[in-house]
Amino acid sequence: MIGKRWCLSLAVGMMVCTALGWLIVRWHSPELILDGKPETFWINSLPGNSKQLYDLGSNAVPVLLKAVDLRQDPITRGYRKLWPKMPNWVKRLWPRPVDAAMVRLTATGLLTQVGNSKIFIRVLTENADPEVRLRVIRQLTVNSEKAVTLALTQALEDKDSRVRGAALLGLSLTDRDHGPAIPALIKCLRDNNPGMRQWAVMTLCMDSSGFEAALPELKLALKDPDKRVRDAVAEGFRNWGPRDVH
Repeated sequence: MIGKRWCLSLAVGMMVCTALGWLIVRWHSPELILDGKPETFWINSLPGNSKQLYDLGSNAVPVLLKAVDLRQDPITRGYRKLWPKMPNWVKRLWPRPVDAAMVRLTATGLLTQVGNSKIFIRVLTENADPEVRLRVIRQLTVNSEKAVTLALTQALEDKDSRVRGAALLGLSLTDRDHGPAIPALIKCLRDNNPGMRQWAVMTLCMDSSGFEAALPELKLALKDPDKRVRDAVAEGFRNWGPRDVH
């Protein structure tokens, strides 16, 4: 009994702290108002209100940008963990905890439908969640604008291998100016992932300028431990020479 009372007291205390913190933050940071409702309403109601946000189109972008950055501090994480153990009467009095990861992914999905390349680049370069970055970079891979090329080039340094792979795939577009990406592509020839090395070779060898800039590294790649990489390098030499390199 004492244990249950202690848990309940802790839960109530944490909820009070959360409420006070929310009030302080709200007092210092005026909320955006969208369609007559504050941003916290829209963010905390995701994914249930996805259609309403989608129907608002580009007007929803400022709120969605905040939603994709939603994080949970230790207090709100603890609140979410305690929620299933709370008595029903407490649950009726207090709001259901927000699943920050679900909010971020839902908001990202909406952004990909109502946003544009400028917004996607911002999220790709600033967001801390690799799942969010992966979803927005897929919208950029088919865009050959210079700003997108620069963002994809920067993404080759991403900590998440899936994001790096998507960036490399996007940079391999035939109608893209690869010039700004050449130094980063050359660096990819030393990536631990053989698939990344292979795609880097293929992208560099799409034109003579990339091939010539990477020639010293490509000569070394002829001895790459992965046959796919060696075959891609050999194809590059067949297309652009010199033919006497072994």
